[in-house]
Amino acid sequence: RSLDTLLLSFNCIASLSSLPDCKTLTHLDLSFNLVEKVSSLGSLAGLRHLDVSWNNFGLTSEVCDVDSALRDVIRSLARDLPKLEVLDATGNPMTLSQWYRPLAVAQLPALRMLDEEEVSAKEG
Repeated sequence: RSLDTLLLSFNCIASLSSLPDCKTLTHLDLSFNLVEKVSSLGSLAGLRHLDVSWNNFGLTSEVCDVDSALRDVIRSLARDLPKLEVLDATGNPMTLSQWYRPLAVAQLPALRMLDEEEVSAKEG
């Protein structure tokens, strides 16, 4: 047997650095935690569904503005999760940026659903 879904919502998790190395994982729910930034997720390259809603992406003291945080997060996701089809980041400060949806759609080529809204052919 292999692990394909991991539910870690509502756990006060502040860092993704301690996530297990799990190449079989396809669904990860980290909603309602305290995560501010994405560290390397390369050990989860098979991930297709990521829920990071209601965290603190965009509120890091290391980044001056929400747009910079947004670029950092999307760049990391694009680098580490090439198969990502569903991303839910609802409720994070970075989603308030006017560039959030266009940047996510442009940088995550496999993305079909963003914040519970389908990515249209026109967008992708």
